[in-house]
Amino acid sequence: MFAAIIEPWITGRAHRRSELLLGVLVLPGVLLLVGGVPLAMRPGIAVGVVAALLAALFAALNKRHATGDPPEAVALLQMTAGCLTLVAGGTAAFGAAATLRWPSMPDLAWLLVLAAACTVLTMLLWLRALPHISAFTTQLALNLEPVYAILLAALWFREYEQLTPMFYLGAALVLLTVFAQPRLATLFREGAR
Repeated sequence: MFAAIIEPWITGRAHRRSELLLGVLVLPGVLLLVGGVPLAMRPGIAVGVVAALLAALFAALNKRHATGDPPEAVALLQMTAGCLTLVAGGTAAFGAAATLRWPSMPDLAWLLVLAAACTVLTMLLWLRALPHISAFTTQLALNLEPVYAILLAALWFREYEQLTPMFYLGAALVLLTVFAQPRLATLFREGAR
């Protein structure tokens, strides 16, 4: 929903009815997901809502710059700014010794794999795709992250019995909106002709 509202405002394009409709349709799924999560986890949900707002803003700002700037330069600038912000915040909160501690060799190897394959490479691919798709489309696909994160955590920690039928119904609604997006966008384009 955030991306459907923020992207047109930042990029200067008109609002798309299909995006607004999908944004509204995903809300019941998200509410059911939240309702199916134990009460003690609700503060995490609030943090997730703020993160979704910031992610929509970040995607829309990147969409605005995706066509004019090289993705490598944008990624380098953003990753460097993020790293410096985290180091400064971590140093202020936990001290330099805890923040700048050198990891063990196995941990360093995993951190490099995660940084290269799961962060830098995926961000470069996303920045290369943004000129061809809307920021809304990328944000809609990101709606799947909490669904599979909760499911994987529930399986990994064997806490799946804590998930209610509401959670599964919400997950199904989120999946439905993600898979309905291309068809709805086509229908709205055809209807506009």
